[in-house]
Amino acid sequence: MKAYYNEFDPHAAAWLRQLIANGLIMDGVVDDRSIIEVEPEDLKGFTRHHFFAGIGGWELALQLANWPIDRPVCTASLPCQPFSVAGAQKGKEDERHLLPHFIDLVKQCNFQTIFGEQVPGAIKHGWLDDLCLEMEREKYAVGQIVLTAAARVRPISDKDCTGWPTASTRDQIPLSGWATPNTMDNLPARSQQAMQHQFDTARPGRTAPANLREQVHPELYPNGLTQTGYIAETKSTGQLNPALSRWLMGFPKEWDIAAIQASRLMSTTCKKRES
Repeated sequence: MKAYYNEFDPHAAAWLRQLIANGLIMDGVVDDRSIIEVEPEDLKGFTRHHFFAGIGGWELALQLANWPIDRPVCTASLPCQPFSVAGAQKGKEDERHLLPHFIDLVKQCNFQTIFGEQVPGAIKHGWLDDLCLEMEREKYAVGQIVLTAAARVRPISDKDCTGWPTASTRDQIPLSGWATPNTMDNLPARSQQAMQHQFDTARPGRTAPANLREQVHPELYPNGLTQTGYIAETKSTGQLNPALSRWLMGFPKEWDIAAIQASRLMSTTCKKRES
C-alpha cells in the first residue's frame, strides 16, 4: 500500500519526505508539482491520494481514526488564501482558487471516498455551492460540517458526515477532529495535582493566585507570558512558536523532529549545489 502526496511548497514537501523516512506517515511518493500539472496517469497505483498535503495532517487524522490502510481514500486541503479574512478575499478571481483543477481530477479518477477542508469564509464566495454542484453531478453524496478548535474524536451517525464523503461512505466514520490540548497536558503529574488542588479549593469570592502556574512550574514561563503548558517557548512579542502552534493543532512532537531534520537536509543540499 502506498500513498501519493501532492505538495507544491518545497519546505512542506521536504517535511513530508522526512515524515515518510521516519515511518510516521504511510510510505509513498511526494510530488512537488502544482496540481495544475498533475495528470490522472500520475495517480495510478496508490491507495491514498493527498492533494495540498501540507505536513501530513490528513494522514495523521486517518491514523487516529483507524482508517484501514487498504481502503482507498482521497483528501484535499485546498488553498484558503482566496477566501481567508486575513487575505485580499479575491475569491474565485484569485489564481490560487484551485478547486476547478481538483474537480477535473476527481471526474477522471473516480475516487471512492474524499475528505477535504476549507475556511468558513469560502461559503459566502460560493465555493461550497460549486463543490456540491460539481460533486453531485459526478454522483457523489456530499455533506459538510463545521469543526471548531475544540472538536473531539467521536463516532458520528450515518446521517452526518465530516468532509466530503462519497455515496459509498455510509458507515460510521470517527473522523471529526481531536481534543485541543490543555494547559496541564505537559506538566508532571505532581504539578498537575498541585494545580488542580489549588483550583478545587478556591471558594466563591476567592480565586486562585494569578501566578499559580508560574509558582508550580516556572520553567514553562521564561518570558513571564501566560503559556499553554507546552515546552516550546513563545517569543518576547507574544508570537507563537511554530512548534507550539503545531501542538495546539494536535501534531505529535515527532513532527517537530522531522521538521528540523528536513530543514537541515535542505540546507545541506543547497550548500552542495552552491559549491
